[in-house]
Amino acid sequence: MTEQEELVQDIRERLGEMPKGALPFDLLAFVTTTIGQRYSMTQSETIRLVMQEAEALGVNYRIGSGSR
Repeated sequence: MTEQEELVQDIRERLGEMPKGALPFDLLAFVTTTIGQRYSMTQSETIRLVMQEAEALGVNYRIGSGSR
């Protein structure tokens, strides 16, 4: 399994633990503290993957003052 595949699996597991309908989570904080420290991918690559997986799972997230 490649590092990117491991990262996607880790993201899916962590996002899957979030309750449906919960308040949006802080995407940047999630990437820099929860996920980003374990993988050598850049922060922008990791953010893109987290956004894709969050949208696929229907998990709300926010970046700064905006939300999705």
